[in-house]
Amino acid sequence: MPSPSSSVSSPTSPTASSSSASRTFASLVEEERPLQAASVAMEGGMPSCIKLFDHYLSCYCELRNVNHTLVIVRVLTPSSFGRAAINSQTRSLYRHGTVKDCSPQFKEFKFCLSLKAQTTEERDAIWVQRRSEMWARRRMEKNSEDVWEARKNVYDDSSVDKVKEWLGNAR
Repeated sequence: MPSPSSSVSSPTSPTASSSSASRTFASLVEEERPLQAASVAMEGGMPSCIKLFDHYLSCYCELRNVNHTLVIVRVLTPSSFGRAAINSQTRSLYRHGTVKDCSPQFKEFKFCLSLKAQTTEERDAIWVQRRSEMWARRRMEKNSEDVWEARKNVYDDSSVDKVKEWLGNAR
């Protein structure tokens, strides 16, 4: 059985974009860890493997949020599952130009199966680490945080005074 440290995704960090050069992968993982720990605790721990498998299958189906409960729009019998999957993937192809990639959900399901020998506390800790690394990778890519870094020191005091003067004259 793999050790908990070997079952966590590889430590290689993605390359940072030029605007996020000051952020390192390790520092972002450390920032994310308390957030993900709180999120996992709020959800009642790591999701079950069955729940992760349901997420994987729902990637191929049309779901709708009704009263904060996910409801499958069509009743999926074995014969209608193929049609629902084709409809969902066709819609994704039309809207986004590509079929929906369901491999992340399947990887999470396989990862869950690899943790069956661990205790609940170990599983939660490994899950928090995995989620922290996933969100750190997402934050290393271009995102809305880059806008705030780009806008630093854009305005100096004279431009703020000009805006206040203009607003005063407009009234």
